[in-house]
Amino acid sequence: MHFRSMQPICLQWRDHLIDTYIETEELKAELNRMWKELDDEGLSKFMASYNMVKLQHRALQNVMFVHRKKILPKKPRTCFILFCKENRPIVKTRMINAQSSDHTKELGRMWKSMSEEGKKKYKDMYEQDLARYKVRD
Repeated sequence: MHFRSMQPICLQWRDHLIDTYIETEELKAELNRMWKELDDEGLSKFMASYNMVKLQHRALQNVMFVHRKKILPKKPRTCFILFCKENRPIVKTRMINAQSSDHTKELGRMWKSMSEEGKKKYKDMYEQDLARYKVRD
């Protein structure tokens, strides 16, 4: 039997056994012994408890996933990412046979050589994206 299915019963027995001072290995051995001696009725009781906890956990994960992915806006893109999004098609047409990593290296070289006046456009775009992100009620 998988360990996770033992967790509900182990938690109940652990609380009972922990009142008496017992070493960790002894505790594991005692829990294992008690699990093996469990009858069908006791096993079905704790499996039902385990299945309920498992369903609640999955439901919570789904709610958290929906909350993270659907409700919250994406983080603002950096100036460099905005620059790459705009200029990657141009670099791809110039470097047709190159790999994606070579395109990124070229974009990085272009970004470094760009003047502050040229970067201002992307900084303004970043500020707009940041404002959109901050207005998330």
